[in-house]
Order: sequence, then C-alpha cells, then structure tokens
Amino acid sequence: MSINYREMLEKVRDLKVNKDDMPPLRYEEETDLLENPVVIERKHLMNVLKRFKQEIFTQDDLFDWIHFVWFSDLYTCADDDADCIAGIIQVLEELEEEGDIMIDQCFFSCHILYGYRSKGTEDGFCKGWGLQMNEFFIV
Repeated sequence: MSINYREMLEKVRDLKVNKDDMPPLRYEEETDLLENPVVIERKHLMNVLKRFKQEIFTQDDLFDWIHFVWFSDLYTCADDDADCIAGIIQVLEELEEEGDIMIDQCFFSCHILYGYRSKGTEDGFCKGWGLQMNEFFIV
C-alpha cells in the first residue's frame, strides 16, 4: 500500500492525524515536499487555538503542533497570511518560554486572526498588531 505523505501532512495540519502517527518519510517524497510544501492558512492556526481554548488540546499539544508545522520545511504559510501567522506564532513562542498561556491570550490570538481575515490585508490590520498583542499579554 502506497502512502501519500502530502495527504498525511495535510491531516496533521488539519488535526486529523497526530504527527507521531506519521510513517517515515522517503527521500523522493521529501524532495517533492521541500519544493512544494503544504500550505498553512489562518484557518489552520485558528483551529488549533480554538481547540486549546476549548480545552480539547493541552498546551503541550498546541506547541507540539506549532513546532512540527512551523519549524519544518515541509510546510509554508499562504502568502496573504504569512505576516499575521508569523507574528502570532512568535508571540506564542515567547509565551511558551515564559510559562503557561492563558485562555484569554489564546482568545485574543483567535480574534486577531479572525479580524485579519475579515478586514483583509489592504487596510494594514496586522500592521502594528504586535504592539496591541504585546500590550494585551503584558497586562
């Protein structure tokens, strides 16, 4: 039976398969995926944050997912979403270093992602959002 590794990575991204259940990656598949990585969009990060907020995911689950998709060359962000996703993940990484993430912080991240989607990139919604998030997280 042939395994479609791209489909498996998409299922990990979509939270349908745990990364630990992935079969070993063959060289041919890796080369193809490095040239044409699986795309991460706002909705994927929102889904992970919502599961954490609903306590379906633990903090460890959240960071396992982030580390797997973010630090892997097998994934890339959609061009329109890249800045916003990168900013949210950067703040979440900083929070991980500091300790626990509060549910309110996760809710605010979802709000930023949702607002970014609703308003689009033309009005610069995500420009300067980092300051707003940092102020929120420090308070």
